[in-house]
Amino acid sequence: MSRKLARHGEAFQVLPTSSTLPDSVRSLALLAAAEAHKDAGTVCAATFRKATGLGGKRAIQVLEFFNRGV
Repeated sequence: MSRKLARHGEAFQVLPTSSTLPDSVRSLALLAAAEAHKDAGTVCAATFRKATGLGGKRAIQVLEFFNRGV
């Protein structure tokens, strides 16, 4: 079902095993942008992990999603 939502633009395939709703992606993007603003345009995975409460692997997957430019 989550892949179907992603195909229709109602969710984003942020993680390989699950889809994320647009509001959640927007919130994560705002956190990433705030972290980038603090450090000359870069985001440290550890700092992003702490800001989001995600685990290390998940935080890196989210940052890779944003890095792909989706």
